[in-house]
Amino acid sequence: MLITTAAAQTPRRLQHGLQAAYYRGTDFDELISRRTDAQIDFTWRQQEPVPGLAPEYFSVRWTGYLFAPVTGDYRFYLTLDDGMRLWVGNKLLFNEWGDHREYTTWMPMHLKAGTFYPLRLEYRQGPLWNRALLAWVRPDMKPAPPSTSNYLGLQKVYTPVTIPAQYFYSDAPPPKQATPALPAVQPVVLLTAPNAAPARKRIYVNKLRMEKPASLRREPPKEPADLGSVSRGTVVELQHLYFEQSKARLLPSSLPEMERLALMLHQQPALRLQIAGHTDNVGDPRLNQLLSQQRAEAVRDYLLRQGIAADRLEAIGYGGTRPASDNAIELERARNRRVEVTIL
Repeated sequence: MLITTAAAQTPRRLQHGLQAAYYRGTDFDELISRRTDAQIDFTWRQQEPVPGLAPEYFSVRWTGYLFAPVTGDYRFYLTLDDGMRLWVGNKLLFNEWGDHREYTTWMPMHLKAGTFYPLRLEYRQGPLWNRALLAWVRPDMKPAPPSTSNYLGLQKVYTPVTIPAQYFYSDAPPPKQATPALPAVQPVVLLTAPNAAPARKRIYVNKLRMEKPASLRREPPKEPADLGSVSRGTVVELQHLYFEQSKARLLPSSLPEMERLALMLHQQPALRLQIAGHTDNVGDPRLNQLLSQQRAEAVRDYLLRQGIAADRLEAIGYGGTRPASDNAIELERARNRRVEVTIL
């Protein structure tokens, strides 16, 4: 149950970190262990998260309080593989409760200095790899040094850092207790990607490519493709685009991927793209083709709003006529629901 503001009136103790409950099963089926975690920054790989808990098909719930050191607009960053839900101040900020490849997303929230906000983070792990990270950009943090790649009139680029343990509390102090003196935030973990692999005809952007289930293997994540460095006709699959189910409305978690694509187009003014929507083969083929067309147009409309010229963008929907993987296997079929861009 979500900790409420009333719980802050009678705290049991004052301790840094978050209360963590580890469960067997992806929906908190069987409690295995409780402990205090200082930060949320975990990559368990094939190791037990806690003794007695397998590295697949488990769930975790972290609860406590977050102390806001300054007043202003914060950005909360999540890196997840597979599902996460985040509440801050009893407000649901993020909810992606399914199996996903690893990706990073962020959401804004205004906080008031000296306030303790109830915080709850839930995580579910399905098969294969796992990743759980909670980071932030504080309003008093400075952006990265200027460069041609991050100052193009779109936005300033900030480096998220893992939230230090001293800003987490298992319980909140009584209302009249003096605010503790806390040191300035220091970068702990930078959200960076590993070195890029050589370009090839089909490029997967920021993707952990899943092989057939029998192999139980994934390739390491790749750097975002430099669209100006690839040849005409190259197909680039956009990762981390999320739409409402059976609709063409982009979800907020798609924003980082869309911002990255707009940035590339501003950097490379001669670049022209065909944006292609694809679906799986489930359902009416005519409706699938219409949905794929609408999703491609949703991506194009976003780029037009960012100042990209209309004659540089073409949107087309192929429905389920061009599968990238086996539609007979659910894990593979999900790869067919995608948006690609082709260099023109």
